[in-house]
Amino acid sequence: MDTQIIAQELANIAAQRDGQLLPTAVVDAARDPASPLHTYFDWDDDSAGEKYRLVQAGMLIRRVKVHLVRPSGEGVQIVNVRAYHSLPEDRADASGYTPIEIIMSDEDKTFSLCQQALADLRALQRKYENLIEFEGVWKAVAKVRIALARKASPAPQAEASP
Repeated sequence: MDTQIIAQELANIAAQRDGQLLPTAVVDAARDPASPLHTYFDWDDDSAGEKYRLVQAGMLIRRVKVHLVRPSGEGVQIVNVRAYHSLPEDRADASGYTPIEIIMSDEDKTFSLCQQALADLRALQRKYENLIEFEGVWKAVAKVRIALARKASPAPQAEASP
């Protein structure tokens, strides 16, 4: 993938629309077999249709929410969360999504979900790190990252002396 060519094509498409880049405009431009973007799309409608149905299925799965009761400073708190999550190990073997109840009842799966959340937060930070308004958020994320790293590799225990 030649990122510079793609970037230039996208800039050209946006320039034709007062700087606004719309996905529909990108697809329309890529329909031309001579377009540098053409090969990045699946033009076989049967194949593309099946791929899109899989995207839709994932959207449906991620849309379902459940109420989760968790401990809080004042007793318990009821939160509305996704019913299913795709953990890295789910994606590795293409098994899909794991119910949140199973994740929360398994320490390794909970840790995996926390690691995924941190990766998502790091991606957000890279995207928005230029906004000083979020400096406090990034500092809080760094504290969580350190806490999880300690949990992943606890300090070695001192050996008892005889």
